[in-house]
Amino acid sequence: MFFPTFAGNNHPLSDLVTEMEKRFIPPEGPTAYIEAELLRACNRISWDYFNNGFGNDMSHAVAYIDHYHAPVATPEFLAAWKELRQTALREEWIDCSDTVARQITLVTEEILLRLDRAAKGDHLTPIGPEMFDMPREDVASDRRYLEEDDLSDT
Repeated sequence: MFFPTFAGNNHPLSDLVTEMEKRFIPPEGPTAYIEAELLRACNRISWDYFNNGFGNDMSHAVAYIDHYHAPVATPEFLAAWKELRQTALREEWIDCSDTVARQITLVTEEILLRLDRAAKGDHLTPIGPEMFDMPREDVASDRRYLEEDDLSDT
């Protein structure tokens, strides 16, 4: 990959990720704020992609970002998230590509910058359910439609 990524720890905002994780994301249990849990969910997706090629079930993380992304819903975020969520839900190993890495980087940037702005202005949103409390039924139905789309393309 020829551009900076958070996974490669060579992104200009990598230090900010580390700072926000230390400040807002405990090693276990829920975070106190939605913006921090969004970063945790995005980190799970990123870690699984760069280490397992999306071989694990990411439906909890996807459902959380789907439900709580409003604070970071810029047009850039929404476009990248639409593509990234479809790829993350496939649960089949894929090779690393610049396209997916850029989507992950953009989604992470938007969530990270929102968390940073909210923390500076003391406008963090108290947590509702944490990521693993999210219902997975909607995501499962999305996966079914993705599989149907795959069949129609062949």
